[in-house]
Amino acid sequence: MSDRLQKMSLPLLTAYAAAVAVWAAVNWGGLALTQQLAAIATVIVCCHEWEEQRFPGGFLEMMGSILGLDTTGVEPHRMYSKPDVLIFAMTILALTFPQVPAFACALLVLGCYEGVVHVMGIKLGKLSRPYTPGLVTAEVYAAFSIVGIVMIARAGAAGALDWVLGIVWFILGFAVMEACVWRVVGLSPKEIPAKFREKVARK
Repeated sequence: MSDRLQKMSLPLLTAYAAAVAVWAAVNWGGLALTQQLAAIATVIVCCHEWEEQRFPGGFLEMMGSILGLDTTGVEPHRMYSKPDVLIFAMTILALTFPQVPAFACALLVLGCYEGVVHVMGIKLGKLSRPYTPGLVTAEVYAAFSIVGIVMIARAGAAGALDWVLGIVWFILGFAVMEACVWRVVGLSPKEIPAKFREKVARK
C-alpha cells in the first residue's frame, strides 16, 4: 500500500462506513439479520478507530509504553492503516455474503475481543487513569456484540460450525494484521508474546 493511501486509510474507512450506514438504512427491511448486525458493527468499529487513533495518547504510544518500545520515530499512519484494512475486509465480506454467517460471527467475536483487550491494557500499562485509547467505543462494541450473539442464537441464524469458522477467520485475519503492525516498529510476531510475558512478570 502506498504511503498516500496509508495516510488516507481512516478517512476512506469513514466514507465507507457512512456509505454502509446509508445503504443499510435504505434497505433495512430486506437485509438478513447478519447483514443488519454487520452494518451496525461497521459504524461502531469505524468510530472505534477514530477514538483509538486520534485521541491524545493514542494506541501507538500506549503499546510502546507497555512493551518498552521507542515509537518516537514511527509514522503512526504506517501502523494504523493495517487495522483499517482488516476492518474493511471483515465487514465487506459479512455484508456481501449473508449466506455465510461465519463472516458476521467473526465481527461479533472481534467486538468481544476489543472489549477485553482494552481493559487488559489498563492493567498492563499501569495507567494513572482507567482509560486506554479506544476504550469507550470498544466497550460499546463489546456490548453490541454480546447482544448480536444472543440475537443470532435466538434466530438460529448461525450454527456451531459458523461460529468455529468465524473464530478461525478472526484469528487468522487479526494475526496477519498484528504481524504487519509490529513489523512497523521492528518487532517480529514471535517477539510479542515474550514481551507481554516479561511485562506481566514485572507486575
